Amino acid sequence: MAKPEERPSRSFLAPKLASTYEFYAKKMRQKYIEDGVLPPTNPSFSSLRTRRATDKIDELIEQGEVACVVEKREEFEDLDIVVSAKDIHRLKRESHWRVRPFKLVH
Repeated sequence: MAKPEERPSRSFLAPKLASTYEFYAKKMRQKYIEDGVLPPTNPSFSSLRTRRATDKIDELIEQGEVACVVEKREEFEDLDIVVSAKDIHRLKRESHWRVRPFKLVH
């Protein structure tokens, strides 16, 4: 296993992989909708609050919270939010959770 200092950073990899992931997700959503696999309603979850500079991952885990980044699309900016770990667990139990759209109430 590579040491953490040898791995490329997220800021380096994200722009290179973003278009590939977006293209794949778009095609999979289209296929699932055409095949009737995805239900017509989108699951939703709400954010607890906007992430603060003082938030630490260890403290958030102890409180049952998860820090998330919603990447910008079109006219919207990036969102740094904190959500409940239970909501993330519930979303991951949905079918096709990696490619289906979710509704975020912020």
